[in-house]
Amino acid sequence: MLRRIAIAMAAAAVLAAGYFFVVRDRDRTERAARAETRLPAFDDRQVTGLTLAMPAATWRVSREGASWRVISPVEDAADAKTVEAVIAAARRTRVLQTIDKPEGLASYGLEPPALTVSLAGVTTPALAIGNLAPTGEAVYARVAERPGVLMLAMPDAAPLLADPSGLRDRAIVELARSEITGIEIEPGGVRLAKAPEGWWLESPRRAPASASQVDKLLGALYAAKAVEWDDAGAVSDPRYGLGDGAMRIVLRASGASRAIRLGADAGGGRRYVAVEGRKPILLAQPAPLAAAAIDAETVRENRLTNVNRYAVTKLSYGDGRATFAATRKDETTWTTDAGAEIQSDVVLALLVKVLEAPTKGWSDGTPTGAPSATLTYTVEGGGEGRVAFYGTRAAWDALPGALAEVASPPPAVPRL
Repeated sequence: MLRRIAIAMAAAAVLAAGYFFVVRDRDRTERAARAETRLPAFDDRQVTGLTLAMPAATWRVSREGASWRVISPVEDAADAKTVEAVIAAARRTRVLQTIDKPEGLASYGLEPPALTVSLAGVTTPALAIGNLAPTGEAVYARVAERPGVLMLAMPDAAPLLADPSGLRDRAIVELARSEITGIEIEPGGVRLAKAPEGWWLESPRRAPASASQVDKLLGALYAAKAVEWDDAGAVSDPRYGLGDGAMRIVLRASGASRAIRLGADAGGGRRYVAVEGRKPILLAQPAPLAAAAIDAETVRENRLTNVNRYAVTKLSYGDGRATFAATRKDETTWTTDAGAEIQSDVVLALLVKVLEAPTKGWSDGTPTGAPSATLTYTVEGGGEGRVAFYGTRAAWDALPGALAEVASPPPAVPRL
């Protein structure tokens, strides 16, 4: 009896083992079949290069730190978003259908393929791209070393159909605009620096810079895009207007800088531009800073100071006949030294006339004689300052050795 039970258990074990191996092999077959219907998986972060081979040309792109660069058939900066979109499409595009037994690869545009995508830095087979399906909902593709033809979903696969020349960076400046902390402009010797309170003109004379003018300058550079490239052009060629005397702008950010040279009118609302680190001459549109001459007066703030009147917490003002002192109580109320409460509008009106007094220009010099009016102020954070008027001239202690020519005399002390 025991022997029959042992034999039965052994037989059951054999059957169970057989069933296990059958199921395992079936699962492996099913997983392999499913894998054949998907694009190969890889880690985007490990990709170090991209090759897009076409019958007419082969484009190669290489990763350089956090950026990308076209190394063939031309040398130029590459647009990181465009490159990464191609890489993402080669991995994540949905497969709508697999044609296991295609009649002929040529009928799908795959012999030869319109484009072959190869990746460096990862071990993944090349991806051949063919024609767009008649319905427009998919593009035919084939993974190297696989027998079937895939139908890749649109618009997911759209980056794989784009002209590889679109890999080139069209931006004139690749530095983030919000990170620009310094600007240098030649000819003219203009040097600008960004501080917590705003932009300053550091050279040829220190003075507050106009935020709107700096934004206008940066806006023109960032709005311009390369619409054509002259890969054989030389900066020294006079027809480009990029030689001596051309406007040269250096933008500085933390740990990085970029020099841009603006040349002659290229016609059609374009301008020749040479960018540091890029070999081709760019034809930029809209023409950045066309016919503009940028000097210190262009970017100088026409107000006496760049102090924010809303940041002032305490002030004392005298015009030679009367004095006025007050401390901010809250957003709508100030308190005078005599203990009276006044509306903030009265104080703000005085601050506008003093701190934002229009100026006609600046000159070197130190004031002589007694001032006709003086404002001392304290701002949020404890900073202090002083503005003194000497008739039609004014001195601000933030700019020692400089006098401003003001457009109007100092205001009178407010009448309460």
